[in-house]
Amino acid sequence: MKNNQNRCQISIALTSELIKCQPNIIELLADFQQVCLPSIGLEYTLLHHSDYVPITDVIANTTLSFTKVFSASWQQLADVASQSNFDLILSSQVELFSLLQGLNLACVVLKNVESRTSKVESQMSDDKRRRSNVETKLKENTNGADRQLHFTFDGDGVLFNHGIQLDDSVDSIEAFEQFETNNADKPMNQAVLFNFISKVDTVAKQCPQVSWSLVTARGPNALPRAVNTLSHWQLNPAGVYFLSGQDKTPILRGLNSSLFFDDHPSHCERARPYINVGQVLI
Repeated sequence: MKNNQNRCQISIALTSELIKCQPNIIELLADFQQVCLPSIGLEYTLLHHSDYVPITDVIANTTLSFTKVFSASWQQLADVASQSNFDLILSSQVELFSLLQGLNLACVVLKNVESRTSKVESQMSDDKRRRSNVETKLKENTNGADRQLHFTFDGDGVLFNHGIQLDDSVDSIEAFEQFETNNADKPMNQAVLFNFISKVDTVAKQCPQVSWSLVTARGPNALPRAVNTLSHWQLNPAGVYFLSGQDKTPILRGLNSSLFFDDHPSHCERARPYINVGQVLI
């Protein structure tokens, strides 16, 4: 009974085309399911458009275990998504997200990884070999522990939500930083991925294979409010990176991010050649 009371339930919905078009994401989700199963209730729901390939073919070609499966029109699937308490809704289908627009749901667009140049492929191959060596040593030192999963999240719009706190006078970076300084002791509101991040944080405290970091374009002047908000929410990321608007990609690569969530298309596009990314719709 005690173990059940401590379980943290995560509910993730994904559309069926990801199984064929996003094998890296599906592998990650399968690893997440396997790693977290002993200490967390992790449920996947499959949203399948009825005009796509037969649902039996989709399920037969994945290692994911689904708690629920829905096969219907986009409108019917959107109704299911809007009436369910999913912590994440993963898809590459604009038709579905257009029907969910404005509902303040945790919708994440997953796109195909860009084609890599031979130079980038060579560099990533070297990185992969180095990571493989590190992972081998980690496994030797942890009695064959499973894959390390490290999620990275943007701050504003993904974890933090200013809501109606910002007014028309906050129209520049300087004004924003001054606003944040003046409100450093006032916790921010929760953004659309707060529930998922807070549950990943709970998992990370129980499963050494799972961790997460905050990677934000905020600068040092806007740091105190973000840190105070994390403390108020009792969230404990493995790392917090304030980059003052600089490119996030080098940090993400250094962290060996398993999946990066950001609401800004430019940050997602720069990271796509190297890591799995999901653009958060806000």
